[in-house]
Amino acid sequence: MTHPDRRPRIAVLTKIRLPEIVPLFFELIRSIRVTTQDPYFRSLRVSRPRARKWLARYIGKRDKKVWVSTVEGRVVGYIAGEIIDCFLPISRVGRIGYISGACVEGPFRRKGIMESLERKMIGFFRKRGVDYAELHILSKNRPARRCWTKLGYRTFREQMRKRIQ
Repeated sequence: MTHPDRRPRIAVLTKIRLPEIVPLFFELIRSIRVTTQDPYFRSLRVSRPRARKWLARYIGKRDKKVWVSTVEGRVVGYIAGEIIDCFLPISRVGRIGYISGACVEGPFRRKGIMESLERKMIGFFRKRGVDYAELHILSKNRPARRCWTKLGYRTFREQMRKRIQ
């Protein structure tokens, strides 16, 4: 049996916890660079203040939320989401829940933490009256694809890019 203090706990992000999830934000960026080897992300430069500002825009907002997972009082994962307009203006689906970022620290992966975080986010979306949750993953990010597929997400559209020189 897991010691009570070692079980993951989930709470809404607060200003006090904000500095603790910034390293996970950088872990996500590093992971994207390593798993995709995509030159598109090599030049990505994000400062700590910019990362904090991006994450802070979710605090206390009606249509935005960040859930944080802690183990023994230490932040080990997060998921950020918001309610946005559907990408297709002529759709009957007006608003969707969009997962804009998520990361679990390496040693805590494959322990059900992302599943718990995603469940909290889906509850938030449901309470806000949306019927669909969407997210983006990078094609070469196989770990992300496995994780989100396991949680029930399916590819429904693809996005393409071309480098213009």
